[in-house]
Amino acid sequence: FHYKFRNRQLATVIDQGGAQVNATINAGGQTSYGVDAEIDYRPVAGVSLYLSGEYLRARIDDDLPVGADFLPTKGKHAVSSPTVQFGAGGIYDDGRFFGSVASKYIGRQYASFMNDERIKGYATLDLSVGMHLADWLDGKRTDLRVNAINVTDPHVLAGVQSVSTNAQDTIGRNGTVIAGSPPAYYVGSGAAVMATISRAF
Repeated sequence: FHYKFRNRQLATVIDQGGAQVNATINAGGQTSYGVDAEIDYRPVAGVSLYLSGEYLRARIDDDLPVGADFLPTKGKHAVSSPTVQFGAGGIYDDGRFFGSVASKYIGRQYASFMNDERIKGYATLDLSVGMHLADWLDGKRTDLRVNAINVTDPHVLAGVQSVSTNAQDTIGRNGTVIAGSPPAYYVGSGAAVMATISRAF
């Protein structure tokens, strides 16, 4: 894929009178290209394995106006745009028992247009096992399932909630010192285990 924005609209959260408000800001021009791929393999009946990945090159095309000056952002990495992502997993179902495993890696991503603050890459792992109970009951589809979510419990920052123009004080194109402001982040969810039972009616 390849796309070019003249005025990329970026969803973020801003502080307005002490309240957090959803907003959209103009991030200027951006050029991005990359590739998505996925392979699905079924070695035997009831088993499915997959591997997926994405490479993304996203760059800012313009210097960003701030007040009466411009931040030297041209050529910087676009915010909230990890360069690489990978996923792998498998599904098993023999008609009586079933299960799945899903892992994902998300590469580092920048939180400011100046690329002076970022969050590191992280990985997650989810597991699920279950049993079809219809044959043991009245024939209606009934499933018992146990899910283990984020079992590695990585304790990471999972995404950018509010982007920043520059996290550190930066000299603009016209020589003005542009004060930095910190971005805000989403904290990754902790590990959890859930048991559910579902039934068709």
